[in-house]
Amino acid sequence: MKKIILTLLITATTLFTSAQSTIETYAFEVGNWNTYTKKWDWGQIKPCNVTFILFGNSIVSNDLAKSTYYTYQTITSEYPNASWKALDEKRRECMILMSFFETYSYFIVMYDNVCYRYTY
Repeated sequence: MKKIILTLLITATTLFTSAQSTIETYAFEVGNWNTYTKKWDWGQIKPCNVTFILFGNSIVSNDLAKSTYYTYQTITSEYPNASWKALDEKRRECMILMSFFETYSYFIVMYDNVCYRYTY
């Protein structure tokens, strides 16, 4: 019983004291992978107001799909870039990337054949 209470206490403490970050995006574009050129074919940049909340290994958004991502492996975390392997709310594999530049930054969700790039 003591182990259960201790485990619950540690879990609650972790949940309520973990760092939380918020990303407010203002534009996005969709890219489709071109197997011929081996590059992304980017669509038109569109305005948006999507918020991403990063909490521990979870990322939730207020987009139309209410997308949620769970990161499970860090690929790189060297400034100005960071990337993680992740699963989305439908348990599909994807990669989350963040790139930081002087005047803007990107939050990117990349699947095998489609990529969503948000600017903030």
